[in-house]
Amino acid sequence: MADVLTGSCRRLEELPSAARAIVEDARRAVLSTLDENGIPHTVPVTFAIVAGVLVTAIDHKPKSGRELKRIKNLRANPVATMLVDRWSEEWDELGWVMLSGRAHIELPGTGVAQLTERYPQYRRQAPTGDVIVFNPERIRWWLASG
Repeated sequence: MADVLTGSCRRLEELPSAARAIVEDARRAVLSTLDENGIPHTVPVTFAIVAGVLVTAIDHKPKSGRELKRIKNLRANPVATMLVDRWSEEWDELGWVMLSGRAHIELPGTGVAQLTERYPQYRRQAPTGDVIVFNPERIRWWLASG
């Protein structure tokens, strides 16, 4: 592996183009929240960028039937982190963007048009559950540079 590029910023618009491409091209992110004991809870999520924030919705895939841990955690503590990465067997192509900030829960519908546009699977059945709106406050990135 040759050079490594790292950095930080406060808004998605400030990301260098290579780091922004990781976020825009990613098919999933990993959302981490904290439970009432400060224990991390991490799950993969679909997401869309809407006016400088990230949105993810609870969709129709099978769930436990009770309030999801990520929703419960965010209602109690809005601090969260989303990690978006690019994996490759060619390690000179690796990279990640870690977004830390605050999230809140909105009623179903917010960002669903953008999620449906981004994920063809949602065209058959759009998300109808709660929507997490994640506002990044600190963004860090790491890029391998061949």
